[in-house]
Amino acid sequence: MKNIIKILLFLILLNGSLYAQINDLEKPSAFNKCEITFNDGKVEHGFIAFFLEPFTSDFEDAIGHSLERVLNLDDNDFEFKTSISDRPINMTQKNIQQIKVYYEYNYVKTYKLMHVKKILEDGTIQASSKKAWLPVSKEDVISLYQKNIYREYKKYNKKTDDFITVKRKKYITITYLSNEKQNIAFEIYDLNQLRLSKPKLDDKYVAKVLQYIFQDCPDFLNKIVKDKRWDYVSFMDDHEDYDTQIKLIQKSKLSKTEKFNQIDVLELKKEAQPFLKLIEAYKLNCNQ
Repeated sequence: MKNIIKILLFLILLNGSLYAQINDLEKPSAFNKCEITFNDGKVEHGFIAFFLEPFTSDFEDAIGHSLERVLNLDDNDFEFKTSISDRPINMTQKNIQQIKVYYEYNYVKTYKLMHVKKILEDGTIQASSKKAWLPVSKEDVISLYQKNIYREYKKYNKKTDDFITVKRKKYITITYLSNEKQNIAFEIYDLNQLRLSKPKLDDKYVAKVLQYIFQDCPDFLNKIVKDKRWDYVSFMDDHEDYDTQIKLIQKSKLSKTEKFNQIDVLELKKEAQPFLKLIEAYKLNCNQ
């Protein structure tokens, strides 16, 4: 019974955050400029809609599905047209490598289609995999993919007879890592466990992922993983500068959407710092 309650509470937090972000930030039902890169290297420019559209608005519908399914990162049905006046065509993941989308107010996101797996309790790799559109933070020998999820706070508006969002707060940053030699991405916190507590960098599952990602460089791995946990302290940066910039944006006269877009970018940069330093340390210490 406790587990069911935990799952429902987590989904309420997750889905409330999800729709705040997707509906207001990415506007999936509107046609946005895009670049689609196919597996053969061909790039096609046009407009995309219904890409990463929310999977469900019903919390109960989300139970039993993977994190990628709940967030619709496994989207396999969207529309594309080469010019805004054309009739749209339906597209799927087939033969596509990545999609770059230009949202309003210069908010640009690149999504790479990756095989996603998880590490099992015994340390082995899940046999099956799924494909998901992972938002690129950095592509390198070790690549980083991240997406912010927000909680929203609403109040009832008598004039519109509806609930309006009065505040948003970042709840969590979903993070994936992949090694180009493996061509597999791992969500580092194992959020499919649907925990209510926020994940921590020294969680044991994080160390398991790092042990797989960096298995080609055992000396480096021994330096960063100690007692089955990532010794992450030396990779942390002072977040003060990002926090200051975020406060300035919050006080600015920008529109609500512009503020949200710019803050989202800064939050991603802040959360990326320890992983970017980890990637650079790997490149410095390990033969490529």
